[in-house]
Amino acid sequence: MTSRRPKSPTAEEWSRADVGVLLQEQSHLVRAMSVPRAWCVAGVLDGTLVVAGGDVEDFQSVETVESVELYDLAEEQWRAGPALPEDRGCAGAAVL
Repeated sequence: MTSRRPKSPTAEEWSRADVGVLLQEQSHLVRAMSVPRAWCVAGVLDGTLVVAGGDVEDFQSVETVESVELYDLAEEQWRAGPALPEDRGCAGAAVL
């Protein structure tokens, strides 16, 4: 049986993160990540939104990435985080 992913979001949807959903607060969009991605994992840890892995799509192909981006909620700014050991897409994550 072949697994099927739902239709990919638009490029505009990829470039923004809806932090309100993660914080269970009023929804708001934040500044675009340096690498727009879909099917990534995300969570909030110590006031930082962590976005890891996911799929990056151009007009010809889809690539699963190992990059990590960190968004400081107080500073409202993204920075690069340490890369994952290998690329990951459609993964799960939890912050306890």
